[in-house]
Amino acid sequence: MLLPFDATAGFHDYVIDWDARFVRYLPDGTEMQRWSSGVTNHAMYLFVNAWFPSWLGGERPATDRFTEVDWIEQVGR
Repeated sequence: MLLPFDATAGFHDYVIDWDARFVRYLPDGTEMQRWSSGVTNHAMYLFVNAWFPSWLGGERPATDRFTEVDWIEQVGR
């Protein structure tokens, strides 16, 4: 899934909206994906990391790169 912006150009908000009926993915407030089948009704864990897996196409970065997370918030439910 390609983002409609350069994710490296600055901070962005990435929202995962979970409901018993669906899960939505909203980068910067724009819904890019919605799943309505196979949605769990149990609590989930959130893991945040960054890596360059061997299966990813393209060239590996020449120097180390970092992901900075400013905040994580659980809302409602």
